[in-house]
Amino acid sequence: MPNPTPRSRREPVELPLEHVEAANEAFRLHLKGWQLCEGTLALLRQRCPGHAPEDVLGKATVVNALYGTNVFAIIPAARHLSEVLSKADLDRCGIELVDEMAAVKLLKRRFVSFASKYAHFFIDGDRFPIYDSFAVKMVSLHLGLEGVVGDGAGYRGFCAGFNRLADRLGLTRDRRRLDRYLWMAGIGRELRRNEKGAGKQRGEGFFRHVRGSHVPTGRVGAQAGIAIVPEKRRHRGVESQA
Repeated sequence: MPNPTPRSRREPVELPLEHVEAANEAFRLHLKGWQLCEGTLALLRQRCPGHAPEDVLGKATVVNALYGTNVFAIIPAARHLSEVLSKADLDRCGIELVDEMAAVKLLKRRFVSFASKYAHFFIDGDRFPIYDSFAVKMVSLHLGLEGVVGDGAGYRGFCAGFNRLADRLGLTRDRRRLDRYLWMAGIGRELRRNEKGAGKQRGEGFFRHVRGSHVPTGRVGAQAGIAIVPEKRRHRGVESQA
């Protein structure tokens, strides 16, 4: 019997650009609540562009509440963000900024998911992709590099994988489109794995016709499907913090 393929070297699942486009069209047509969330964050960025503690606390509180990042001591976390951001050159800094934002010494924890979302929505959405369990698993699926992209590699390793995947798709700007796909497809895979039954019990509409663009069934479609999930399932899950 041949040796099984190590998880870190498993064959990648192809991701056509059409799947990403279909996910974003489904987002536009069906997920009105999350469109409202993104619009609210964009408005906060416009009206509170500074990094004073008051500005940061407001933005951090909203991100934490909408995205369920489980930062319970939000005031010390916001103070830490304010200190880091006030000293940083935000036009030139790289992804190491998220690691610095995540290391809240007073709380003795690293909140990478929270920091990545703050940076994504309030600094630069293309430079700082969202890091959470769904995104990590889906990037790993499509690159076949779970051992490199997963938690052990941290945010730097995840960004390397995310950007590699975005480059393959030709997404040179507005890479939030890929983020939305990773989230929706990640929920779809989790529902199929964890819930019994079929069809509507697993979340309606894993595969939909969207303006004539069909997400195919079969191996690729089943593993990279788009989930139109019930309202109660639309949080971005239990997220990795380290």
